[in-house]
Amino acid sequence: MASWAGTVLPALDLDAHELITSSFTLSFLGFVTAFYLFSPYFAPTKQTSWILTAISSATMSLASLPFLWDFLANGGSVQHVRTSLPVFAVWVNRFFQAYLAAYVWNIEFVLLADVA
Repeated sequence: MASWAGTVLPALDLDAHELITSSFTLSFLGFVTAFYLFSPYFAPTKQTSWILTAISSATMSLASLPFLWDFLANGGSVQHVRTSLPVFAVWVNRFFQAYLAAYVWNIEFVLLADVA
């Protein structure tokens, strides 16, 4: 596995570790904030659990469009999908990981608290 330690990303002037940490933290805090902002509008617990899923699926679908375009524009060839977007790919990956963490947080601390 390749190590990101010490790698500097000149486009953002950020250390790769800072990028990975900040993208996860910002995404997680965004999910938690969105959950608390939107949950009063969805009364049943089952509806509130879809808030994070809707945000994540919409974002991931939009983030996949550049890669889908490359795939379709080149006749369905995976070889021609851009690999020149590593910063974007890391952000999207960490966003999805933050969604998973926020979803577990949602189940553990919000949904199970309603049952107890």
